[in-house]
Amino acid sequence: MEPSVRNMLPLTNSSTNGGAAFGVTAIEKMSFAAFESAGEGIVITDLAGNIQYANPVFEKISGYRRDEVIGQNPRILKSGKHPASFYQRLWQTLGRGDVWRGSFVNRRKDGTTYNSEQTISPVLAASGQRIG
Repeated sequence: MEPSVRNMLPLTNSSTNGGAAFGVTAIEKMSFAAFESAGEGIVITDLAGNIQYANPVFEKISGYRRDEVIGQNPRILKSGKHPASFYQRLWQTLGRGDVWRGSFVNRRKDGTTYNSEQTISPVLAASGQRIG
């Protein structure tokens, strides 16, 4: 069974580390290493839904290199196998701040399709405000 592609909606960059402007904290380094070494594909998008990060497993699953997907919308994986109502329910769930879990039939760069179990999580700031 292929690893799933987990979409995580946007993470924000920390601009400080103990007061040092634009520094990277140990936890940020560890988080990045965790994303890079995860056994599942991970995609992180910004608020507009544009891909800001994709890990090596995503590259292997989708056939797209990171530099090809950065700035693109995940709809580049859209296979045409799901009706518009499927995506409407997904976005309604995320719009409420809830986690969406389900299955997609996605399309690789080479045009072949694959099944993908996904968890799509809105990201909340410490205040509870949705930032993605």
